[in-house]
Amino acid sequence: MTFPLLSRIHRGAHRGSIRACKIVVLFNLLTAGCDPSSSTKTQAPQSPMPEAAAAPSTALILAAVDNGFHRVPIALTTDYGFLVVNTGDDEHPIPSVSVGFRSERLIIPCGSLAEFEAALRKVPPGSTIHRHERCLTPASRGLAEEFLAGIEPTLSRVGITVAPEPVITCLCGR
Repeated sequence: MTFPLLSRIHRGAHRGSIRACKIVVLFNLLTAGCDPSSSTKTQAPQSPMPEAAAAPSTALILAAVDNGFHRVPIALTTDYGFLVVNTGDDEHPIPSVSVGFRSERLIIPCGSLAEFEAALRKVPPGSTIHRHERCLTPASRGLAEEFLAGIEPTLSRVGITVAPEPVITCLCGR
C-alpha cells in the first residue's frame, strides 16, 4: 500500500506535523476494517428483517455505547440476541448483559450470570441466539475474566445454539 501524499508531507514539514500525519494514517488503517466497501470484511449472519423492523424508530436497542464522541445504539437485528457490556470503567468494571427478544419487543438487563441464565431460559430450546458486539474493541473490555469465562458455559447449559459469528455494530462512522 502506498501513500503518495505522505511523501509530499515529509518534504519541508516540521517534525511534529509528520508525527501527526503518521498517527492519522495509522488510525485510518486501523479503522479501515469497518468500511462497508472493504472487500475483506465478513458480514455476520443475520436473520431476515422486514423493512419496517429495520427502521430506527422501531429498533430495539440492546445498549448505547460511547465511541469517544457520542453514544451509538447497538440495535437488536436478529430474533434473539445478547450483548455483554462493561457499564463501569477499566478500574471499576460493572458487568451487564442485555438479552433481546425481537418478536416480543423485550430487552432483559442482567447484572449477573444467574440473571443471564434465567433470561436465556425464555429463548425457545433449539433456537439460535446471536452475540451482538461493537467494532474495534469489545464492549466487555475490562470485565473480570471469571465473568467472561462464565458466558459460554451458561449458554451451553440452556440448550440454545450460539451463532458462530457476532453481529457487529460499527462505531467509527464508516
